[in-house]
Amino acid sequence: MIDIDELGKVIVSLQAGELFTTLFEQAVYNSFMPLFELAGETELSVLIQRKHGQYKARPLVGLHASY
Repeated sequence: MIDIDELGKVIVSLQAGELFTTLFEQAVYNSFMPLFELAGETELSVLIQRKHGQYKARPLVGLHASY
């Protein structure tokens, strides 16, 4: 079944040249959101560990303090 309203929106987007922009923005959003969610989960796990006194900071590997 075809949704006439959605088809109309797509046609208007094509005519206005907005379809590529909309699809690109959606693709970028879909690509980066899992990374942001993972970063948030990682930060949350660190906060929980700190709250319970289980967090031990690990030294950053490969970074040198000499400038």
